[in-house]
Amino acid sequence: MIVADSSVASNSSAAHLIMQNGRIWGYNGSTQTNVLTSITNGEPYRLKVVIDTAMKKFDVYVNGELRGSQWNYRYSGLTKVDKLSTSIGGNASSMSVDDAKVSYNP
Repeated sequence: MIVADSSVASNSSAAHLIMQNGRIWGYNGSTQTNVLTSITNGEPYRLKVVIDTAMKKFDVYVNGELRGSQWNYRYSGLTKVDKLSTSIGGNASSMSVDDAKVSYNP
């Protein structure tokens, strides 16, 4: 899952979470950081990020449990966050996304 600035061609990620090789990990700033080190293939996981655009930080939740607090944006030079995307990488064969929700609280 990537939450990003759509006006920037590259280095646009604020929050970047990856499900790969039996774990969920992401970037806290430029540092790869584990969120969960053991996940089950085929089991649904509810990923949530709560972003503080003023401070350029975010919290990471998995299945409602806080797993990362006050992580730094992956790329700190972003001026807005207006894009949500998902993709398959590596040798993954399938992925489902269900009930994606984006909300804004000024």
